[in-house]
Formats: sequence, structure tokens, C-alpha cells
Amino acid sequence: MRIGILHGWMLSGSGSNIYVQNVARTLWEQGHEVHLFCQDRDTARFPFVSAIRMHNSDGRIEETLLRPDGVVVHIPDIGPILPVFVWDRYPYFEEVIEFPKMSFGALQNYLDTNTDAIATSVQEDELDILHANHAIMMPAIAREVSKRTDIPYLTALHGSALVYSVKDDPTCFEQAVNGLEGTSAVLVGNEYFKSQVMEMFAERYPDLSDKIVEVPLGVDTSVFKPTPQNECAELIVSSLKDHSEQLLGRDAEQSRMIRQTFYEWIRKGEVPQSVFEFAKQYSQKHPDANLQHRITSIDWEKPVIMFVGRLIPGKGAHDLLIAYYELAKRVQCQLIVVGAGPMREWLEAFAMFRRFGIGSMLEPWLDAAKKLPDSENLLSAAVEWAEENANSCEPMSDTKVLFTGFLDHTLLQYLLPCADVAVFPSLVPESFGLVTLEAASAGVIPLVTNFSGLRDSALVFEQSIAELAENDLRFPLEAQNRIQTIAHRIEHALTLSKSSALGESLRATCERVYSWQAVTASLVKVYESITK
Repeated sequence: MRIGILHGWMLSGSGSNIYVQNVARTLWEQGHEVHLFCQDRDTARFPFVSAIRMHNSDGRIEETLLRPDGVVVHIPDIGPILPVFVWDRYPYFEEVIEFPKMSFGALQNYLDTNTDAIATSVQEDELDILHANHAIMMPAIAREVSKRTDIPYLTALHGSALVYSVKDDPTCFEQAVNGLEGTSAVLVGNEYFKSQVMEMFAERYPDLSDKIVEVPLGVDTSVFKPTPQNECAELIVSSLKDHSEQLLGRDAEQSRMIRQTFYEWIRKGEVPQSVFEFAKQYSQKHPDANLQHRITSIDWEKPVIMFVGRLIPGKGAHDLLIAYYELAKRVQCQLIVVGAGPMREWLEAFAMFRRFGIGSMLEPWLDAAKKLPDSENLLSAAVEWAEENANSCEPMSDTKVLFTGFLDHTLLQYLLPCADVAVFPSLVPESFGLVTLEAASAGVIPLVTNFSGLRDSALVFEQSIAELAENDLRFPLEAQNRIQTIAHRIEHALTLSKSSALGESLRATCERVYSWQAVTASLVKVYESITK
């Protein structure tokens, strides 16, 4: 089958970028001809890419051949502006603009240039079907291409477009409806995401449910694999050494200055808002510069708990950090926090206060975060815990919390399998929660908040694996006793982790349900049902 995959951005970083990269690669590995439309100008780095075609604005196509066989990447020349859902910096573009902020002319240029390039490929490469990603703008573009060429298309929905653009902007919403009306099928990752999509479009497009097909997102089981405990230290240190050029994040001197600042705050009895400004002083897209040295402080013979995610209030890392110290009162264990974000130093400040038993700093620590958006809901469990424990915070010197900075898959694939338990205590809905699958694929027990897409993934494992009982992998969202419940769930999971059979069962379930081979096999069935 000749398949065109439409994606207007890069092929690494975000969840949808990873999805597109792996779907394209696996479809090609399964013998299909794949043409991938994106804006990643560095796709030559992928060994599965055979050619790159630049579709110039004057209609000329410049082709760079890389190898005899593989995915053909097409890059429409959309000009100097890259439209996005969430602003970030991107190379090769003079401007990055969120879709709702685009002018009519800029949006029309984006639609036209993509439509022309894709329609040309559909005709010249004789494509059978288009696979459009996100609710905007690729489905609307695919619909226009379909009008010109009669090619059918399906739409794979991802969370960011709906949350950050479609939900609150009338123009984006109508563009989404336009694309969905013409699509042959709408792909959603799980039952939770299906309910969110149906609720969003219920009034404007009530017949959408007839088109929805549930196909889970996938995990690269060849990357995230179990690692024997006696190999962890060597693998991690060697991987950091091999990728030392990536160690461009917070350095030792910056960390020393931050710790000195914490001591000054202790003397003054305050935690100012500037605690959230430290993150602006160093790269948020790289591991700490001295991580290769600091990682050697982990004792891999002792239990390791791990968090992976953005350090923002909604991810709930603060609840896990508090729960860790509650657990450490009775279980010797260590916590590794993987990720970057404005709350890192706020979390590190708590770790210092708690380790030294300075209960008087809990109130100013929480006060600093209460000015953040939606803090009343996101901090409620922490506030409840602080009110009960501020006067009983004994020193806890025999604890270990390590912050790594941001790690991409080239490094995370070695660190994550060395955890005993991975905890994802999100306080805001997650459409899917890919990192929970990455943990399970590595044979690591994933614990999640019992709601949204996180719940759906946990249920698959609980219902498929005999060693697991109901709620073994889940803890409540509600604030009351949440901290203690997380601590107890981790303690139980550490007991379960001693069974190698459980790790093997987690991985086997991933391979059966969530591997890219399983996911693309399901996709092909949908393609065939549309094109037959």
C-alpha cells in the first residue's frame, strides 16, 4: 500500500512527533511505501529515510537521495513562519506563531503550500490513502487534496491541538470540523480520549461517533528494554560518556549558587517567587552538565523510584516528592527526578528543607507556589500534608533525591529500566501517558493517578497480568490522604518488583498491545477498510 502521512512539525520531541516517526518507520519495515510530509529539516539523521524532497514555492522539487530504500520525506516550503499549538523555539524558521494568533493571509499561505505539495505527490507517487495527524490543519488540507484527487484520508487525533488551539478558538474549531467532516475514519488512542473528543464536537458534529476507531498509541519496545540490575551503573555511566556532547544543562557552579540561595532563604524564613526564575538561567532541553559524575552517587543495590516528566504543577511531582520522604521513614530507597521545568528549584528547595527537618520552611515553600495558575487545586494534597506534619519534620539524612535535567530517549532508554518503580502522579488529564508504557516496556512497574488516559493504560496491565490486583498500579486524584496513599502504593510496588515474572509480564503486554508492530497492524486494517 502507498501511504501518505501528514504531519506539520518535527519528528522528535513531543508525543505526536514520536508517534509519526515510529508509524512511518514501522509501516515501511512492514513492506509499505511511505511518503511522510513534515517540517523537520534534519530527517537525514534517521536511518529509515531514503530520500528528502523539498517542495519549493515555485513548484520545483529538489530531491536528495540518501539510500536505495526507505521512507520518502517531503518538506513543503511554507515560508518563514511555523504555526504551532504551543510556542517554542525551532531552527530554520524566523517566526513561530500559535495557530489562533495567525493572520488570515499567513494561515491561507500555510494551507495552500501544503495542499499543493501533497496533491502533487498523491498524483505523481500514486498514493492510496492519506493519514492526517492532529485536528488542525492537516485534515482540512487532506480534505482539499481529496477534492482534487479523490484520495481518501483518515485523521489521527492528538491532545495538544484540541487543548491549546481548537477548544477555545472559533477559526481553529471550524477548521477542525471541516477536516473531520471529510475524513473516512477518526483514530483515538483510548476510551478516555474518545469521550473527550465526543464532548468537544457533540453539538457541532454529532455524527462524529460513527467514524471513531480506537487504535492505541505505541511504544518502541526495541528501545525500552529490561536491564539486569548488575549492569545498570555501567550502562548509565557509559551512555552519558558516549553522549557527553548533550550535557549542556545546569552546571556545578550554578547548582552551588542555587544551594547557597536556599541557605539564605532558610536564614530569612522565606521562599520568594524568584525560585521559579532559576530555570531561565540554563538550558531546559539538556541533561545537567555534571550528571555523569552525580549519577554515581546512586546505589543501584537499593530500591530506585523514578519520575519522568515536565516539572510543572500539573504533573504532580511535588506530591511524589513529599510521598517519597514519608516512605523513606520506613523503607530505604532513592528517588530520581528526570525532567526540566520552572518548578525544579522549588522541588529541590523542599528536598533540602525536608532532609534537614526544617518544618518552619514548609509554609513559605507552599506560599511561593500559591500564586501559580490553578494552584488551589494542584497544591491541595500538599497543603493538607503540610498542615498535619509541619511540626513533626525530623531530619532525614539517609535519603537520596537526584535531579537529572531533561533526558531524551538516547539517554532515558538506559536510565528508566534501572528503576524499580516509576511514578506518574499527574493532577491534570493525560490523553495517553506514553512514559507509563515506556516504563512497562522496560519491565518497570508504573504507578499512575487513577483518571484520564493514565487509568486506561493501567487497567490494561491490571486486567491482563495475573500477578496484579485491582488498583495495584493506581492511586486517587482526590487530595484527602493522597500523599500517604502514594507512599503506600510505592511500598507495595517495591515488594511486587522483587518478582522478575511481573517485569516480564509487563513487557509482554506492551509487546502484544502497544508495540509499534501491533499498532501499525491495526492501522493497516483501518486503511484497508477505507480503500477496499
